[in-house]
Amino acid sequence: MKAANFAPVYCALYPELATIARDHGYALAVHGSLARDGDLICIPWVEEPAHPQMVVDAICGRFAVRQIGDFEPKAHGRVAVSISVAHGECAFDLAFMPITGAKGAVTPMSMEERVRAVGKRAMDSPGKPVSVPADVVRWIDSLAPDESGALLPLPRHVGHMNQYVISERKSPGSTDTPDQP
Repeated sequence: MKAANFAPVYCALYPELATIARDHGYALAVHGSLARDGDLICIPWVEEPAHPQMVVDAICGRFAVRQIGDFEPKAHGRVAVSISVAHGECAFDLAFMPITGAKGAVTPMSMEERVRAVGKRAMDSPGKPVSVPADVVRWIDSLAPDESGALLPLPRHVGHMNQYVISERKSPGSTDTPDQP
């Protein structure tokens, strides 16, 4: 008898992962045996799919999983990243086929670009929860507010997102939450 593996975990996650991929303009396919890890590939399916980092951020914001390392270039223009599902060896590799017409390789998004993209999703979906990856929340938390409670390093055009993300936090010394946009 063969040893047990994590294939049932990968199969159980697939429907929601496919929904997240589709919401960002990709079709999601399984490849490989699922015996050692879950191998998934995102295939661009719309004219302008989201940046691959935004898909990973949405997955990490939806599940208790985390991105391991940065995207790595693969053959034929693909990029891939590993996502840890739990401690130990339970992880899946998420690859992205290149976007036709894209100039050069997919470049990593800066934290400011990721915050801006989360803010855009929040503004495009008023009243709906928007998942914010833990590393983005930690980055926002690390910013020092000025005397008014505003987070100075955030670009001006993501000010509404700033309030969306921190709306339940109080400024130092304040008893009121920030006004909603």
